[in-house]
Amino acid sequence: AVPPEQWENLQFVPLNSLRLIELAFPAHEYVSAVRKGLEPELPERQTTWLLVWRHQFIVRRKAITRREYLMLRVLSHGGTLSDALSVVSRASDEAALSERELFGWFSSWTRAGIFRDVSGAMP
Repeated sequence: AVPPEQWENLQFVPLNSLRLIELAFPAHEYVSAVRKGLEPELPERQTTWLLVWRHQFIVRRKAITRREYLMLRVLSHGGTLSDALSVVSRASDEAALSERELFGWFSSWTRAGIFRDVSGAMP
C-alpha cells in the first residue's frame, strides 16, 4: 500500500486504448439507440465528455463529468495526482472536489480497468 503522504506523486498509466473525447452532442446515446434498432431523434446540443477504452476486445464508452475529463486528461499525459487535482481545482466553478467524489471516480476507473500501472511512490 502507498502511504498517504506519497499519493500526490503518483502517476497513473492508462491503457493504450484509452481515449478522452469532448463532443458538442451526446452522440454516444444516439449510437446506442441506433444499434438497438431504434430510430431516435437527433440529440439536442449538449457538451458531452466521454471515456472510451477497450476491455476484453470490446470497446466501452462512458459519459463522464467535465472534472473527471480534466483529471483523466492530465493523468493520461503523465501528470501526477497533484498536477491533476490542481488543474481540476483551477478550471472549475463548482464546489471543491470532495474526497468522496475523488474516491468514487477512482473506484469506477479501477473497476473499469482503465489503468495498466501506477508509479511514483517511493519504496
